[in-house]
Amino acid sequence: MRSLLVWGAAALVACTSAQEDVSGSQSPPPKVPGGPEVPAGVTLDAAPSALHPLTPTQYRRTVRDLLGLTDADVASIKIPTDAGGIPSLLTVSKLDDAATQLTALGAHKKIATCDVAGAGTADCATKFITDFGTKAFRHPVTPDELSWLTGIYKTARTTFSFADSLDVLARVMLQSPQVVYVHEEGEATDGLPPGLLSVTQYELASRLSYFLWDSMPDDALFAAAAQRQLKGDGLRAQAKRMLDDPRARAKIIEFMTAWMELDGTARHVSIEEAVKDPARFPGDNAALRAAVRRETQELVGRVWEQGGKVDALFTSTDAFVNGPLAALYGVKDGAPQGDTWAWVTLPAAQRAGIATRAAFLLVYANPDIPSPIRRGSAVWREFMCTTFPPPPPAAMDVMIKGGETDPSGKPLSIRQTVDAKTMLDPVCASCHQKLNPTGFAFGHYDALGQWQDKEKGVSPAGVTYTADIDTAGDLLGSDVAGALDGAVALSAKLAASRQVKDCIASRTWRAAFARDVGAQEATSLKYVQDRLAASGSLRDALVGLIDSPAFQYMRKGTP
Repeated sequence: MRSLLVWGAAALVACTSAQEDVSGSQSPPPKVPGGPEVPAGVTLDAAPSALHPLTPTQYRRTVRDLLGLTDADVASIKIPTDAGGIPSLLTVSKLDDAATQLTALGAHKKIATCDVAGAGTADCATKFITDFGTKAFRHPVTPDELSWLTGIYKTARTTFSFADSLDVLARVMLQSPQVVYVHEEGEATDGLPPGLLSVTQYELASRLSYFLWDSMPDDALFAAAAQRQLKGDGLRAQAKRMLDDPRARAKIIEFMTAWMELDGTARHVSIEEAVKDPARFPGDNAALRAAVRRETQELVGRVWEQGGKVDALFTSTDAFVNGPLAALYGVKDGAPQGDTWAWVTLPAAQRAGIATRAAFLLVYANPDIPSPIRRGSAVWREFMCTTFPPPPPAAMDVMIKGGETDPSGKPLSIRQTVDAKTMLDPVCASCHQKLNPTGFAFGHYDALGQWQDKEKGVSPAGVTYTADIDTAGDLLGSDVAGALDGAVALSAKLAASRQVKDCIASRTWRAAFARDVGAQEATSLKYVQDRLAASGSLRDALVGLIDSPAFQYMRKGTP
């Protein structure tokens, strides 16, 4: 019996009590005679599989696709994200609410291949369990699961009609651990090293679908799993098909949004929640924030459709804007008006890729002024996967605000103020010698992301001031270190950086496995990183990850 059934019993108690060529620029991995395909230089090994819950987005999309619903049908389903993946009482309650709401729609009965109207039969109930259960559980219903669900049906049937009893079954299944969790057991395969298992075909189908679509497998993927075609060229063919699907585009957009932390984290709030001074930015409103989000999403989607090149993410001057956003970017020629949207070309001297767009710039800024430290930290942390020690507690009490005066009475710029308050202490300077110059590169963008030729602000004493902007610096300690002047030059360095590409590969790894790389998988990760570095295509990196032993195999035991 699957270990998940133990949690399933608990869920039932809660329920009843509550009532480019996507194949890549490199050749496929060579075939080892008598063994699996393994890329050259990659160790045939993998880490244990980690049991993990679907994300709230994955659950909504899963039930949407399972039941043939629309996004609007499932938009109100809000499942909490529990720390450590252990369901809280709130999560159990929300899952029961969702299952009840979904069951009331009656869509589950359309999946049945027997007549569910009228008095019904035990055979029809069994057929419903196997048909609906196989899709919902993402694997053929096991004997233990069939026994468990048959028992639920029989108990329900003593009180309810046949149709209502099927509703009870659907309600239980929609909140069962088989639906809510990704659980893998693997299977023994000849020719594998001791302790290594193949991920089963149905488990591999789920790995693919949640990695590339954030949803359950579709009929074509289920069919490929049933025919054991998810290996070698068959696996790559499914990956190509799925990457060409609009759902992959949506997933990449969400991946990039999460990568840049635009939805907010414990460190900062989201695009929509970022507070701005209305006196400084009278044109800021909810509609502009929505446009700001959409513009970055559309840029990522456009880059993906054109081959998924990493350098284009950091260098493209294409922008999808409406009237207010065109005004924010200073676009005049060919700019759309009002709520009309159009692709335009932004000034190449001012904008280049995602790091120079309003979404990134307004999130990493203060209410009234830019924040070089926050912007510089975001570049290192998000784009280059470099972490720094936490600042000392007293650092949070240091106010950074331009307009303070030097002994001659001249107002100090934000840059001068930051350097004065962070570079004198050797301990602080050890980090800020990297953070500050990177953040200073963004000096020409105000707190809303608008271009400014001069720094304009209000001093701590309430005096309006202007100051020259100095964006010159050096990307110290990186693989593309060297002099730079401005965010466009910084973006060009990020586009050329192997460190950035390695960072992206590591983040896609976590998106695929919901965990960090295991010690056994170092060569698999390096294979993905090398593919991305060689081709520059995120599409190629995703296929490389799917080709790797880490994706197709698992080790016995727990992580």
